[in-house]
Amino acid sequence: MNNNKLNILLKPFNNTEQNSEEFFALTDKNRAYLREWLPWLDFVQKVADTHKFLHDNCQSDKLGTTLNFFICANDKIIGTIGLREISPQSALVGYWLDKSSSGQGITTHALQQLINIVEEKNLTKQIILRCNPQNMGSKKIALKCGFIYQETLKNAQNLYGADIDLEVYLYKL
Repeated sequence: MNNNKLNILLKPFNNTEQNSEEFFALTDKNRAYLREWLPWLDFVQKVADTHKFLHDNCQSDKLGTTLNFFICANDKIIGTIGLREISPQSALVGYWLDKSSSGQGITTHALQQLINIVEEKNLTKQIILRCNPQNMGSKKIALKCGFIYQETLKNAQNLYGADIDLEVYLYKL
């Protein structure tokens, strides 16, 4: 799962102390940037929160209900991508990337790699991507990776007190 051009590697989650500290620092550094799109940042206030998140996701990865990866460049974590709510019918994809690494095709590459993994392992029939209609980056990533717009869910997510719409994109395997 290596991209020689961008030197990008997807590494399965693990909850070592080093990864917990590095991933928390990255989350904290990007807090203001990510807050525009992701509703969970208030639940991550210290390294222990990240360690628990990684531990819980490692457990659900073992059970097959999630599949999570760090996006790494030059042995440093620069983001994450994964699936949740995996069933034979569908799975939801989520990702985020360090702001300083965005706009370079890294997330598109990571999503293409994740799609390849899902196809190789025959994990599900379709991948669902949901994003804020204002998130032009995610919309472009979805379309570049072959996702098809399906619908807009009205008031589908509470983002720090505001109900926002989510656009739904579908990738059929």
